[in-house]
Amino acid sequence: MLDEIKQQKPTNKNFRSLIKEHMTKKGWKLAGQGGYAMVFISPDKQKVIKVHATETDGREKDPNFYKKEMDKSEAVTGKFLKFIEKNKNNPHLPRFFKTKKDKVAGVDIILYEMEPLKEITSFIEKEVLLEFLEYAHGDGSIKDFFEDHNENDGRSFKWLASKEGIGDQRWLKYVDNWPEFKKDFEPFVSIMAKLIKVAEKSGGSLEVDLEDGNNWMKRSDGTYVISDPWMPEFEWSS
Repeated sequence: MLDEIKQQKPTNKNFRSLIKEHMTKKGWKLAGQGGYAMVFISPDKQKVIKVHATETDGREKDPNFYKKEMDKSEAVTGKFLKFIEKNKNNPHLPRFFKTKKDKVAGVDIILYEMEPLKEITSFIEKEVLLEFLEYAHGDGSIKDFFEDHNENDGRSFKWLASKEGIGDQRWLKYVDNWPEFKKDFEPFVSIMAKLIKVAEKSGGSLEVDLEDGNNWMKRSDGTYVISDPWMPEFEWSS
């Protein structure tokens, strides 16, 4: 695919700007972006499209450099889609509807159409998720979390439900209710553990990208979703 664009000259705009213009003309609005991708939401807000767009130090103006780095991200997403298919009954993985090809400034891109998810903005909620990540790495268990947070002092379930905590009343249903807590969070931690294991067996081609808490999101019903668990190994050489 790189051979097809090897004669393409650098543009005056970086590729993120070009992709944004392209998607805006189609009626999609930029909803967010990270180091490796941009996300656009449909006019009816019922679905989103993810587009790989690596953030670089200016060389993204060159389609050749951009495409090389984008191919790495697309390969990782392809592996994630296969993982989702194998674990499609787990509620903590995103729902992808379809993928389709498009073209921007002569460069082929892939549009990943998926369900809309809500960003987790609460620092405390991200801290809670990082605790679960530790359990997925084998450091303790969710029973430890239940016992620690079922107390009336400190960061109890009641406190997490309060405005001072996360402000989500759903945490109250776990007070003195281990079976309910286990039912809701065991699948969450177990799927994280599987994702970590896949990365560890990848020979360095995959890195777990969950440590900052930015690749967890929520559905409207409050279900936590692991939206983008891996990143490729990038080489930022000129």
